[in-house]
Amino acid sequence: HPLSLTHTQVAAARRPLRYGRGLYFSKVSSKSNDYAHQTQRAVAQGAFRIMFLCKVALGASWRVHEPELHDDTLDEHLQARGHGGSANSITALTSADGGALNYEVCCSACC
Repeated sequence: HPLSLTHTQVAAARRPLRYGRGLYFSKVSSKSNDYAHQTQRAVAQGAFRIMFLCKVALGASWRVHEPELHDDTLDEHLQARGHGGSANSITALTSADGGALNYEVCCSACC
């Protein structure tokens, strides 16, 4: 089965994201699995989802405590936004580290 997205899945991907458009990563595979529901396919043996295991070079990561950030704040801090920011990526911290999330999430190439 080729991987393709339905109209509903494309619309869902356009929803506002916590830290803007970008590639989101997590150290916790179950967190990534939660977002892989759009890739789920049924086969004779059951169902499967597609997830990639990768190493991510975040560069200068901006460590944030907030559960989400607005565009003006992102513009100020991220290089990809073109407004002189110094960060290449965002690392959203867990509540154990003083942040607001249950699992650490990284967003790379946020634009």
